[in-house]
Amino acid sequence: METIAQWVSQYGYAAIFIVQALSIIGVPFPDESTLVFFGYLVFRQNLNLVFAIVAAAAGSICGITISYSVGRSMGFYALRKLTRRIRVSPEALEKTRAKYSRFGPWLLFFGYFIPGVRHINAMVSGTMKLGFGRFALFAWSGAIIWVSVFVGLGYTLGERWTQIGGHILDYFKCIEWRFITIILVALAAAVIIWLIWFFKRQRRKNRSRTAA
Repeated sequence: METIAQWVSQYGYAAIFIVQALSIIGVPFPDESTLVFFGYLVFRQNLNLVFAIVAAAAGSICGITISYSVGRSMGFYALRKLTRRIRVSPEALEKTRAKYSRFGPWLLFFGYFIPGVRHINAMVSGTMKLGFGRFALFAWSGAIIWVSVFVGLGYTLGERWTQIGGHILDYFKCIEWRFITIILVALAAAVIIWLIWFFKRQRRKNRSRTAA
C-alpha cells in the first residue's frame, strides 16, 4: 500500500486510473483495500471525492473492457491457456463460465464484488460473444457502483480504515452467493443516498461562502 500511496502522491488521479486498470486486468493489487485507501485519502483531503471515484471507475472500465476484448478475440479454449500466465486457474475459469451461463450479463454487474470472478468474467463474456452494448451497460455500471461503494467506505471510516480494510476481502469470500444480490442492492442504495447527502451539503457550504 505504501507503493500505491507514493504513486498517488506523485501522479495523482492518473495513478488511481492505472492501478485500477491493471488490477482488473489481473495485476495482484488488493482491490477492495486499495479503493478503501483512496477513500481514506479523500478523508485526509489529499484527493477530491468526485475525481477519485471518476478516476477509479474509468480505470476499472478500461481494464474490464480490455479483458472483454481479449476474451472475444481469443475464444474460450485459447483463453484457458492464457490463465496459466495470469492469477486465475483453469478451474476458476470453468466455474465463472458456469456462473455466466446461469446469470448471464448480470454477472458482469455483480461480479466486481466477488473476488476472483471480477478478473475473468469480462473475458468469459467475450468468449460467449456478448454484444459490446450489453457488455458496456452491465460492466461499466457495475464498475461505477463497486468503486463508489468502497471509496465511499474509506471516506466514511476515516482513520479507522486500517482496522477494517484488511478484513474486507475475507468477509466477501465468506458470503454465500444467494446473499450477494441483497447485499449489493443495500450497498448501492446506501452509496446513492450518501452521495446525494454529500453533494447537498457541499452546495449548502458553497452557498454559505458566497453569501458571506
